[in-house]
This record gives sequence, C-alpha cells and structure tokens, in this order.
Amino acid sequence: MVFFAVAGALAADSWRAMLVENRESGQLINRLLADLNEGVDQLELDRDRTTTARDATARLTADFQHQESQRSEYEILNDFVAAARTGYYDFLLLHDATYRQLLNSGLLGNLVDTNTEVALIEYYQYIQLIKSLWASTPQTVNTKFHRATGLPPITVVDAGELAPQTRQQILDSLASDPVIEDDLRELHAMLSILILNDVFQRAIDSSHALSGRLEDLAG
Repeated sequence: MVFFAVAGALAADSWRAMLVENRESGQLINRLLADLNEGVDQLELDRDRTTTARDATARLTADFQHQESQRSEYEILNDFVAAARTGYYDFLLLHDATYRQLLNSGLLGNLVDTNTEVALIEYYQYIQLIKSLWASTPQTVNTKFHRATGLPPITVVDAGELAPQTRQQILDSLASDPVIEDDLRELHAMLSILILNDVFQRAIDSSHALSGRLEDLAG
C-alpha cells in the first residue's frame, strides 16, 4: 500500500510539473508571438516610410535638374519632410527580448521544433541586417532639416503642420544650399538599393510565417 501511495504521489507531482511546464511554455510562445506582431507592424511602417522617402527624393532631385519645378511649394516641402524622416526610424526597437532570453539560456530548441528555431534565428538576422543598413543611411538631409527648422524630422508627418515661417525657412535653405541636390541624390541611391527592399520583404514574409507556426504551437 505504501508503494502505491508513493507511486501515486510521484505521478501527481509529475503531472503537476508537466502542467506548469506546459503553461510556462505557452506563456513564452505567446510572448514570442507578441514580439513578432509588434515587430512586423514596425517593419511594414518602416518599409512604407522607405518607399515614400525614395519616391520623394526622386521627385526632389528631378526638381533641381529641371530648375523650374511645376509642383507646388507644399508638394516640395512635403517631399523634403519625407526625405528628412529617414534618419529617425522606430525599428531601432528590435522586439527581441524573449528571443534573446531563450537563445542565451539554450532553451529555444526545447521550446520549438528545429524548423521554427531556424526560422526565428533567420528572422532576427534580417532585423539586424536592416538595422545595420540604416546605420549607413546618409544623415545629412535630416540634419539640415533640423538646422533649418529646429524640429526633429520624426515629429513632423506633413508639411501642413509647419508654421508659414518654418516652411519659408526650409524653402530658403533648399534654394541657398549648394550641395543639397547631391545630398538628396545620395539618400535616394541608398533608399533604392535592392538589398534593402528585399530584406524588408523577406523579414515581413518570415514574420507572418513564424506567427502561423507559433500560433499552432500555442494551440
């Protein structure tokens, strides 16, 4: 009878431990999912900012090339705002705390299958690559915007938000700066490189695929 009682107690302890482990595993997977969802939101936002800034710098350099632009001052200012915002990206927040915790503790492989582990590592490698690419993005345009207006470019979404005096300061700065055209061309070249566009899309696709896998694991 004592043997059966001990065996029963051990089985109960094992069952409770398994329940705790499963609950903790589910919590960790949900944390990974939350990080991924926040990360992909920023990825899509920054990809769209990149596309907007790339198109804006193309139009601005064309304005300089043709000397007399047919576009309105508002359109020119709005494009300059979009170009200036490229130096301030939210994606410096990597949303990788849970992943790093699991990777550094050696628990990642115990929590997910091998294919999911490899996919997670690959996804965060994409994120690190995007971060390093942004570190090499020319900063001259956003610096000149800040110098002309006293405003951090990331705080301005639309030229319509700017006071008339500030808008004129930007236009005067564009007209008097002998190298602003070169600055815009350099920025446009960086924003147009294929690897940046490709890595953004690969990271977004990877995030969506990973979310599906983790949701299945979370059950």
